[in-house]
Amino acid sequence: MTEENCAIILLASGASKRFGPDDKLLAPLNGLPLGSFAASLFQDQRSAHHCVVVPQNAPERAALYRAHGWHILTNPAPERGQGSSLAIAARHLLSTQANAAMILLADMPFITEAYLLSMIKSVSADQAVMSQCADILQPPALFPRSAFSQLTEISSDSGARAIFKCLPNTAAHPICASMARDIDTQAALASAQESPLHV
Repeated sequence: MTEENCAIILLASGASKRFGPDDKLLAPLNGLPLGSFAASLFQDQRSAHHCVVVPQNAPERAALYRAHGWHILTNPAPERGQGSSLAIAARHLLSTQANAAMILLADMPFITEAYLLSMIKSVSADQAVMSQCADILQPPALFPRSAFSQLTEISSDSGARAIFKCLPNTAAHPICASMARDIDTQAALASAQESPLHV
């Protein structure tokens, strides 16, 4: 697999209730909006397609990703969970020529492009791969086009892990704990201010 055959899905429609009333993805991290770190990935790489899913009524969040060149998809019911956003993205990708889709979360600022490229290059045709930290499977994840229809049927917050476990050809890609961190709370954001980032 190469990046030219792979679409990139960025899930950015969460309500961030644990973070508080402010928009987590617009909160400053080392002088930049938290959401801009994932948004900057693959800006200089050729990929089949870039799409990001944001809440329907979040113009500032949409503007952030539009400025980075992402195709904007909106989720009218983000309270249904991450799975609903993934289903929206998968339906959109069925109309593209992408042979696979890389799934990223917008609140994971420590992911590097080198890691994602190594994941893409590690898979064979029609293989799905998820990152694995210790014994936990998690995003980033990559799914072949043959799984897109199954991804469109996700309706809960379970994400893609259940589908991954049912596929016949899968692999795990090791990820270190420091890179696998996400930002869910104000405390996690404060801690991240002192950590190295890929931007």
